[in-house]
Amino acid sequence: MTKLLQTPPPWRRDLEPIYGSLEGTNKAVDWPAPDTEIEDQLFAVCTMIFVDPLKSERALNVLRHALGGKRCEYVLALLAFIRTAHFWTVVHSGIEIEADVKQLMKEHKELAALLLQKPDPWSA
Repeated sequence: MTKLLQTPPPWRRDLEPIYGSLEGTNKAVDWPAPDTEIEDQLFAVCTMIFVDPLKSERALNVLRHALGGKRCEYVLALLAFIRTAHFWTVVHSGIEIEADVKQLMKEHKELAALLLQKPDPWSA
């Protein structure tokens, strides 16, 4: 449940092997299976695009190459939706955590600690 939250952000990783691997694909990849190297690579480039699209031209090109145009646009639409939801929570700081999420975090202390920690700043 916490593996993705524990993965170092892409700006703290060497992205060249990730870019090289995704650029080396000969055909658009299908949606990756969970806990695979390709899933990790796609999460890394998507995170770069999500956090700062203006600093992520190569990540976007790699994503488009790896997924193909149509799937890439679906992923970008999802990232846009998530970004909007994040913006909404920032400008509505009084939003309370819902009861079911509080219960989940009470039952899963490690998950709660990861969700409540201060975000890793963009440092690329």
